[in-house]
Amino acid sequence: MFELPSHLSASQINMILSCGELYWRRYGLKEEFPVTTSLIKGLSFHKMSEKYFKRILHDGYVFNTIELKKIVIEELDEFFKGDIHFTTQENELTRAENKMHLAQLIIPTVPTFAEFVADITPVQTEVRSEISIPGKDKTIVYIMDLEDTDECISDWKVSAKKKSQQDADTDLGLTVYALAYYAKYKKFPKKIRYLNMVTYKTTKNKVYKHALHVIETVRTLDDFNALFNRIYKILSACSHDIFLPAEVGHWKCAERYCHRYMQCKYIGRKRIKTSEGWSYVN
Repeated sequence: MFELPSHLSASQINMILSCGELYWRRYGLKEEFPVTTSLIKGLSFHKMSEKYFKRILHDGYVFNTIELKKIVIEELDEFFKGDIHFTTQENELTRAENKMHLAQLIIPTVPTFAEFVADITPVQTEVRSEISIPGKDKTIVYIMDLEDTDECISDWKVSAKKKSQQDADTDLGLTVYALAYYAKYKKFPKKIRYLNMVTYKTTKNKVYKHALHVIETVRTLDDFNALFNRIYKILSACSHDIFLPAEVGHWKCAERYCHRYMQCKYIGRKRIKTSEGWSYVN
């Protein structure tokens, strides 16, 4: 029988909605999940942002771009000391080559980051907090990327492709952040922003490029009610040991995003990407 956790997070909610099988393995069977290179890319960038704003809050010191690049390198070094899930295509490279590739994706974004945040005064950043779930003895745990003095909340997203307005409008993490802000101040934030740092390597010329896209969105009481309705349904399903696998064709159901893809009993013929294109594994 699955023992419900004392709290849920936006990442847990997204996991169980996208693939209950993964959620069951992570929180039911307590399996350790290796990080993917995509996750390392995002986490390294987030850590740089966190250290930048926390240092400002601590003593007013502003890291320069050289110091920020050093933080990114240190974070990558730390991640590459542990277990990492490499795809078939990534396994054609050495660990050092994969780390270099990530560095070449993230480090060029640092000046763009520094320029954008120069005029932002933080209220808090990356602070673990909780919100009670009405009618339940459980909470939603969240770590908001950034709240600033302009009554704006922001969430960094690092991706290879530009996020859409719909991505921002439907993101559960932003809904949780907005709910937390509303619970704290009894009002909605003036702005809710998706800060989407797109960084990629071109297929044809193998050139590293990046761009920052700011996508504003809104949340209402209807969004909060919908969030809680999903949570109640999730808690009910978990209490009955119902953990549905990802729907067939879900974009996360791929070797790049799931370390258990090759062993998953809910997938038939496996499709993997190599340097020569797509291959099929029986």
